[in-house]
Amino acid sequence: MKKKQLHETSEQRLRRMAEERIARQDDTPLELSEQMNAQKLLHELQIHQVELEMQNAELQKSYCDQELLLSQYKLLYDFAPVGYFTLDRGGCILKSNLAGARLIGKVHSMLHKLLLIQCVIESDKPKLLIFLEEVFSDQSEKRTCELRLEQTGRAPFVVLLEGHTNGSGLECMVSITEISKLRIEEQKFRIVADNTADWEFWLAPDGSFNYNSPSCYRITGYNPALFFDDPKLLLTIIHPDDRDIFIHHRHAYAEIGRSDQIDFRIIRADGKIRWIGHLCRPVHDRDGVFLGTRGSNRDISEQKRFESQIIALGSLKERLIATMSLKEKLNIITDGIVAIFGADFARIWQIRKGDLCKKGCINAGLKEGADICRDRAHCLHLVASSGRYTHIDGNHRRVPFGSYKIGRIASGD
Repeated sequence: MKKKQLHETSEQRLRRMAEERIARQDDTPLELSEQMNAQKLLHELQIHQVELEMQNAELQKSYCDQELLLSQYKLLYDFAPVGYFTLDRGGCILKSNLAGARLIGKVHSMLHKLLLIQCVIESDKPKLLIFLEEVFSDQSEKRTCELRLEQTGRAPFVVLLEGHTNGSGLECMVSITEISKLRIEEQKFRIVADNTADWEFWLAPDGSFNYNSPSCYRITGYNPALFFDDPKLLLTIIHPDDRDIFIHHRHAYAEIGRSDQIDFRIIRADGKIRWIGHLCRPVHDRDGVFLGTRGSNRDISEQKRFESQIIALGSLKERLIATMSLKEKLNIITDGIVAIFGADFARIWQIRKGDLCKKGCINAGLKEGADICRDRAHCLHLVASSGRYTHIDGNHRRVPFGSYKIGRIASGD
């Protein structure tokens, strides 16, 4: 019997339930055969009556349920914090909720048939037209748009529109959310991040770039957008001799999960080499979910150059301590200046009495002009020269006090 009930239709179930209810009623069987047909007809009518009563009860219950759902939906729609609108193809408002009316700055009852474009600032009206065109042209995709609305007595504010068409394709449903505060906060953080001297970045958990600051171009010579297209570019530009250092750092960072700092070299787009001070740390949201890696790359080329110069000067000092002639030491000094500081040339003069005044000094024979020899008791003698000029027996092997730049420096003029 139970298996039979499982396969019965709704009409069969209704009739069975009606028959069971009639069977439970107390009735006295008729003995006269001529009354049997009347009894049978009455039985059918009673069953039909009960069926109608049960159908009516189910319809009443379904109607009440629908009314409750409609009331709940209307409450959710009207009091939602997001503005909801139903627009036709021309952007005319057919329906809206209370939040939508507040965004528009008008009484809710006055929104019907109002053109939404009337509430958009003049420069952003083309954005709305393009948005509506895209929404109605592609019914399978949800479209978004940011523009500014205006209200009387309030500065223009930024809103986000999200829309898609309904089944008929004649109307579209649009949600409007004010995002002015969000954009202001975003602008604050972006101004700070985009204007740092260091190359700031944020890597997603999969290693792709979520953010790459404009300073990336100044330091690497590569457009920051290239790193979004190819996250491996970061490893590619690292000097081949330093890649293992960076790879080891990344593996160690993944294991211990804390910030660490390393130095390595990169090869810029123009082929120049730069030293980078790299610092990174993991970032998490409030619930502790890993969001990726926040990193900072600083150009420390000057710092590395100073460090190497200090080391080289220390080595130069050790060489000068050794026993040797003054001339040898002076030559070591000028060679060191050229090598350590990248000077074009380096020279050392000693102050002595003039010794070539009558045989070879070009300034001794001058009678007038800025470079005449005024004091033959004091003369600059060139004793060491390195770099572009290595000889010490040229025309400027003697320089008078007060003549030329070096002479004026020596005389204190």
